[in-house]
Amino acid sequence: MSMARLRAIETIQDVEKTLTRHRSMPRGVLRLSLPYTYGVKRVLPLLPRYVERYLGQVKVEVSLSNAVIDFVAEEVDMSIRLGPVSGSGLVVRKLHDARACIVASPAYLRQHGVPRHPEDLRQHACLGLRMPDSGRLMPWTFRDGAGTDRTVAVQPSMTFDHPLGVLTAALNDAGFARLLDFTVHDDLISGRLTEVLTDFRPPPLAVSAVYHGSRHLPAKVRTFLDFLLEAG
Repeated sequence: MSMARLRAIETIQDVEKTLTRHRSMPRGVLRLSLPYTYGVKRVLPLLPRYVERYLGQVKVEVSLSNAVIDFVAEEVDMSIRLGPVSGSGLVVRKLHDARACIVASPAYLRQHGVPRHPEDLRQHACLGLRMPDSGRLMPWTFRDGAGTDRTVAVQPSMTFDHPLGVLTAALNDAGFARLLDFTVHDDLISGRLTEVLTDFRPPPLAVSAVYHGSRHLPAKVRTFLDFLLEAG
């Protein structure tokens, strides 16, 4: 085979590869529904990398909400939800586990001491989180070494309807907070908060990407799902 013909074949193959990449390049508007705290703490910092990776061909629109959504009526491409998810026609892909942490500021611990057992929290200032869907306080559940779950009936000195309110109070020495790890990650790393009772952590909570099932998954959804799995 002549060199000229080889070069022609290589050129054709290069063009085919370019066309394939072009067809698979995600485009359009990617509409996301994210839980407020998880979105702010975990996903929003990653979005510029995703947009840059695909040369700005995907525009991202984000709704920060914990509400259950109608994918079709609200024109949402993907949501991220915590805990069990159910719904006809939905695909649920687990991204990772989140765990509950009991945290307080170093200043609070110096002044009031470190609890050794969950029951010790009854003697401390605790910060309550009211669940928006039910209006009830988030229970403080722990798992002991035997695998038994127990709930400690703490009496909150302050109560908030949003995790970031609880976080702010804990950072300002108000007492113990029960928050998910992605909420307190940066403050644990910096030393602004300290985790206690690590031997009594309850079972983790699944964090999942949810999207409407279809025979053809749009490239913008597929690539963003891969991006989230890659980020870990």
